[in-house]
Amino acid sequence: MVLVNCPLMAMNLKRAQIRSSDQSATVLMCNIHPDVTKDDLRAFLDPVTGPMKNLPEIENGAILLQVPSLEDANSLKACFDGVFFKGRPIYADMIVREGSEHSSTRNGLENVKPTGPGMSGRKMETTREELDLELDKYVVQRHPATQTSAAKRKAFYRFYDFVQGYAKLPTQVLPHKFVAISRQFVQGSRLLFRDMREFIGVYNILASTRDWSRACKRLSRHELELYLTLPRDLYKVAPVLILSAFPFMQNIAFPLALMYPHRLLSSHFLTDNQKAEIDLKTLEKRHMYYRPLFRDLQQGLYFLQGRPDLETVRRIFAILARGDHPGVEQILGVASQFSEHGPFEVSQLFSHHIRHLMKVHGLDYWFFWRTKVIQYANLLVELDLALEREGLLNLSREDLKHNCHLRGFLVEESTSQEEMIQYLRDWIGITSNLDSKSASLVLHLPIILGYNKPTRIWDTRSVS
Repeated sequence: MVLVNCPLMAMNLKRAQIRSSDQSATVLMCNIHPDVTKDDLRAFLDPVTGPMKNLPEIENGAILLQVPSLEDANSLKACFDGVFFKGRPIYADMIVREGSEHSSTRNGLENVKPTGPGMSGRKMETTREELDLELDKYVVQRHPATQTSAAKRKAFYRFYDFVQGYAKLPTQVLPHKFVAISRQFVQGSRLLFRDMREFIGVYNILASTRDWSRACKRLSRHELELYLTLPRDLYKVAPVLILSAFPFMQNIAFPLALMYPHRLLSSHFLTDNQKAEIDLKTLEKRHMYYRPLFRDLQQGLYFLQGRPDLETVRRIFAILARGDHPGVEQILGVASQFSEHGPFEVSQLFSHHIRHLMKVHGLDYWFFWRTKVIQYANLLVELDLALEREGLLNLSREDLKHNCHLRGFLVEESTSQEEMIQYLRDWIGITSNLDSKSASLVLHLPIILGYNKPTRIWDTRSVS
């Protein structure tokens, strides 16, 4: 059995004809975008596969097809990748099951004799419900980091369609004096639409794989950064764009967004100066929680009593307290205390400690704090590995600055490129030697590596 995640595109099949009534065919169950009709699909497939006989109906966003062989199915596998049809994404979680003898499609199956893996010797008087149950056994379970409800996915695609047509709206309805402001939003909406389009491809890859870590290695640094940051950007900017679509509401939405860009706009709509100001404000707020988080770590020494690494951990905390930072080897030496069964493992931390961790990383989760921060840490590690693959020396100053800010290190004009590279090199030197159960150490690295950085913003208040 072959499991594939694939947005539809034109296929170069040398000899395959997709039919709905071939005997001993390979079965493909495809989940199609809900706005794509049967006629759309036929018009799209016929030029490249030839006229299709008895194309099945699309029911609840799914369609069951058959191809003559597994070889032809593999041809589809290489082609279904991130293309849009009529401005809408068409994607599929495809199940390939070789050797099934089907006499009809999902809409009228009778006397099917499955011979695929796990079904040999079982004769079925097949109804649609029974076929659903059989096929459900082969559907890929989404990785926890990509699990979303059907309502959220539908809302995303609705907003995607809205952003696609948004660029024409402001210049049509705004008074002349607001045209300059509208151009900023038009350009931003185009950039946002481009990123949303790329995000769909990344999400489909990660959501349909059984080996999430291996799938991440197929993605670039930019794609992983997009997957990490775009959902938060959408939550910020969606209310402004939706409000501005109503008549005369642009006069309220745009000025309000420009008054509070750090709350209502994503980076797509900001100038370079605005981005610098927002980065400073964001990091200032994150740095306010460095001191409380360090106190949480010091209080955790109580639970290390009797453990052999007590003195080593205490020595590292003492280095931080006197204004210096421990080395990479010293940090890796106590990694076991932050992993499974260690006193600093995420499941062992108090709720206020988890809250401080979230604030240090600029995260705002309402529910399932521990699960969410672990997912965030694991994705951050995959991003670190992507940085290592692409090479820190190949990054521009802006890319280095962005990645340092993401990891809590404030970069000023006086900060040299060598300092940024060294900080990222130390960070990656630690995370590249950790396993998925050491998420807690990744989450504490902004404190361990950046608590005494010269650009650290020392607050005069104590945040509890």
